[in-house]
Amino acid sequence: MKKFLSFMFMVMSVTALFAQNVMKPNEVVFGHHAKNAMKVKKVASDEFLTTAPEGKSDIYYRTGRSFYDNSYQTILTRSDGSATCIVFTDDNKVYIQNPISRFITDTYIVGDVADNIITIKTPQLLGLVDDYGYYKKYYVQRMVLNEAGNNYCVDTSCNEIKLKVQDDGSIKQLDDNVLLGLVDGKGAWAYYGDYEMLFSPVTDKKVELPQTAVPEKWKMLWNGYNDTDIYVAFDNNDVYVKGLSVALPESYVKGSITDNGTVVFEKGQYLGADTLISEYHLYLGMGSVDTVYNEKTYQDEEVIHLMKSLPFRYDAEKKVMSSDSLLLLMGGKENLIITDRIDAPIFKYQKELVSPCKPLDPVFVYYKPYNPSDGYGMYQFDILREDVEGNIIPADSMKYCIYFDDELFTFMKDEYFFIPEEMTEIPYTYKDDFDFFVDGLTHTVFFYSQGFSKIGAQSIITINGEKTYSNIVYNTGGSTTGVDKVGSTATGVKRVEFYDLNGRRLAKPVSGVILKKVFYDNGDVKTTKIVR
Repeated sequence: MKKFLSFMFMVMSVTALFAQNVMKPNEVVFGHHAKNAMKVKKVASDEFLTTAPEGKSDIYYRTGRSFYDNSYQTILTRSDGSATCIVFTDDNKVYIQNPISRFITDTYIVGDVADNIITIKTPQLLGLVDDYGYYKKYYVQRMVLNEAGNNYCVDTSCNEIKLKVQDDGSIKQLDDNVLLGLVDGKGAWAYYGDYEMLFSPVTDKKVELPQTAVPEKWKMLWNGYNDTDIYVAFDNNDVYVKGLSVALPESYVKGSITDNGTVVFEKGQYLGADTLISEYHLYLGMGSVDTVYNEKTYQDEEVIHLMKSLPFRYDAEKKVMSSDSLLLLMGGKENLIITDRIDAPIFKYQKELVSPCKPLDPVFVYYKPYNPSDGYGMYQFDILREDVEGNIIPADSMKYCIYFDDELFTFMKDEYFFIPEEMTEIPYTYKDDFDFFVDGLTHTVFFYSQGFSKIGAQSIITINGEKTYSNIVYNTGGSTTGVDKVGSTATGVKRVEFYDLNGRRLAKPVSGVILKKVFYDNGDVKTTKIVR
């Protein structure tokens, strides 16, 4: 059955723009026909290098200018902060990983070192790319502008790229107006490449936790429903937070408790080299966001303004820090790339949950009554992943159930075709995008029954086998604790049976008037007449 969900979710088309204090606009250089973004196949191969030999290895900080393909145009932009692994070996070789900064393959190219000059001979095979199921070979190649100045082509006069190891340990490209470009097997430019390359040793230092500071397990929450584990430590008026980056879970940032009781974090703190996800050196950033209407694109667009510091409101007694601004992780020091964005972050102490406390009640969002012409109705509600004591509950410890009037409803496979089995308790994250939808906190359930006066939702927390239940929240705006006695005694549904009006048991619900019997763990039995 086709369902139109436009009445459920208002979609706002937002294009992320950055104010001038974040980054300058990219320059569109060459337009070409749209094509799929390249999908790199990362495999071991004797033809290209997936590992480098043993040697002196370091992660350099890369800057320069780079081209990349956004599927519609080729973009030229400044490159800043790429984390590039370079290995020098005893046989005067140098291996450079991901030589094309915007085309990540995790493979290496090799050059020769003599008198601090690195010579890279091209072409060299870089990797395989999925092109509609066919894997094509792509190479790095010395390239120059063609005579018309509107495209790059293979330099037929020279096939070497030269770089110099400078006195400060940095490595600088020597060739002027030469592109280290990506080409296919026929030598055609694939719209990726770099020039004015500079690889510098990293001198920034990561924040270190004092020995006197003891980390505690907290939670970081954002967008109202996302959360992750973090660790917070205090040392006098200094606050240390670990776990802001998934790729760098052991890295700390440092804040300070001010005289007015806020906790302030300063921008530019170095977290380390992320070689797992973004391939950038990560720095702490923060900002605010505005939404403006672009009359040219007829769209609402976000403008992010970077800030120098991020203040958090701090409740020392409740162990909660909160901010209305953006917490950002930046790729590089020049603020060209935002790798992670956390809206309105909250840091909150999380005690170990041994037994469950009562969940917060669901929040009614929207109700569409059953319509015979549509063949369905819909109930929409928010499930809050928090108990009445303020503890954040893991998603896999939460479920919910649905009531028609005051009777618990069982979802059957003959009516809900995509569920794995009949269910009375629905896992918090379960969705089939047909009868069950999840959008952040908001859960949407479609129903096909009528003959009831109200529909309700109830949250359930299960920890160490023990269950607690919220009040039932109905579409009528009320709630009831009538079934909360089930929750307070940790009683669940043992089984559900269906009978016809003559008392004969049915293998499954059928159309018409039937009787539904719910058998609870505590021995209670409830019988309900259902019209289907």
